Amino acid sequence: MRILAEIDPQKWERVQELLRQGRYESAAQFIGVALENQLLLETRQSVESLSASFQSRGSQTDLPSRESSTEMPMGRLKQLDRDIAPAETRVWALYNRIFPVKVTVRVLSSMLEKEQDESVELRSLKEEAAIWAKSVGRQLASSDKQGKKSRMERLATGLPIRRADKSSERFKDMFVGSLSKKGEGYGFPVLLKFITLDREDNGVVRAHLTPPGYEFAMLRSPVLDNRDSKPEATLSAEESQFYLGHIKEYLPREWELSRRIMKAISDGDKTPSSIDKLLLAVDPTLKDTEVGPERAGIISRLSELGCVRRIQNGLHVEYELASGAIQISEE
Repeated sequence: MRILAEIDPQKWERVQELLRQGRYESAAQFIGVALENQLLLETRQSVESLSASFQSRGSQTDLPSRESSTEMPMGRLKQLDRDIAPAETRVWALYNRIFPVKVTVRVLSSMLEKEQDESVELRSLKEEAAIWAKSVGRQLASSDKQGKKSRMERLATGLPIRRADKSSERFKDMFVGSLSKKGEGYGFPVLLKFITLDREDNGVVRAHLTPPGYEFAMLRSPVLDNRDSKPEATLSAEESQFYLGHIKEYLPREWELSRRIMKAISDGDKTPSSIDKLLLAVDPTLKDTEVGPERAGIISRLSELGCVRRIQNGLHVEYELASGAIQISEE
């Protein structure tokens, strides 16, 4: 369908500038994103809770910024006990990216700051985080396409860039979280102890930000803060080091697997089959059908952290260490 519309010349020039910067492939894409974002806003069940800084959805420069945030009082953060996760706790293979968690905790931090509260309704957090994730994801997808990045190199992986509702729902479940009827929390940010969830007497589930979650949220992001239309990575070196230190303390199985995989690669065991053997040696409870996805998930996370590179020559795949792996592999 074609529709004629009058556009303010100054606003059109701003659109043209975004196109020149490569933020969008065409004016039609820009208009399509703007329409979809506005429709999402109009169908929200709790539009009143939107913060003033969340009114524009078309550009990543409008994401909640660390520069515009004030330090959050510790009383509004959910304090953690020192109990670490059980040694057998696994990171689900489909939690194959860390940056989507960054989007969630940054949005949660902004919502808490705006509402001056200790928690927000989980349903609202899911909607807000999904909106921002889709906006950022589409810009990263455009950059991936222009850079002709391979599937393993794509920065938009894990973000809901497709039009289908299922893409957003998967993001909400995996990279925001949910709470079972028994009160058990699920989702990567929950597993990382970056956020905690609880249910009020009226049945409403609320999300809290923890001190490590807040610290990770406020670290400078090459995507969210540097305003680079073509970032080289989704995580900064500082974010990667923080994450590695955090899993060492709170997810010992993930830390140990990461350390041993990089040590194996350093020793020359560079193929997927050799990493599969290592995984089975470390965790004999893994089923045959779980080994491949387990390896793919942890290699994907290590790649995003700047620790491992995937080298493909035709059908042959090998792994090699990247600069970020040196510290952890030598410990």
